[in-house]
Amino acid sequence: MKRVFLCILPLAVAMIACKTNKQPVSSDKITVTVAELLAHPDTYVGKEVMVEGTVSHVCKKDGKKMFLFGTNPDSTVRITTGPDIAAFDVSLEGTDVMVDGIMKELRIDEAYVARMEAELTKGTRETEPAGEEKAVGSNQNEELSNVEQLRKEIKESGKGYVSDYWIENVSMTKKEGK
Repeated sequence: MKRVFLCILPLAVAMIACKTNKQPVSSDKITVTVAELLAHPDTYVGKEVMVEGTVSHVCKKDGKKMFLFGTNPDSTVRITTGPDIAAFDVSLEGTDVMVDGIMKELRIDEAYVARMEAELTKGTRETEPAGEEKAVGSNQNEELSNVEQLRKEIKESGKGYVSDYWIENVSMTKKEGK
């Protein structure tokens, strides 16, 4: 179920990403592991967190996203560029880093999914989150199927929404030795 959600989530985030819940940012930094972030992401929303891990992937298209893992390469947290960082360099892949950033949440509810579906059927969806261009030749039927999967996950959540979490990077340092 988590793998299906993680595959569908980029589509959901692609839609109306600027509608993230504005949440106050805590002034105290919290040092946390990737595993702790993934286990209880809602605990850290709006807070400044420091997390250490290995960069598993940097998006090659524009470098606006990278993925970090701790001890398990299959469990990653998404890191996005912040206002002071234009892009992550692909050469970071395989490097150990310490990321300082703000934990963000996007709540995807039925209204959000309905807007997403309307944009897909009208063909007006033109950008991905953080200004990334829409993938050329994207399959509308597959994306509409993903919309239905999101609806199912929202219903199963019992909360009326599903959340997408990520860290918006404030600063990053390479760890010595890699």
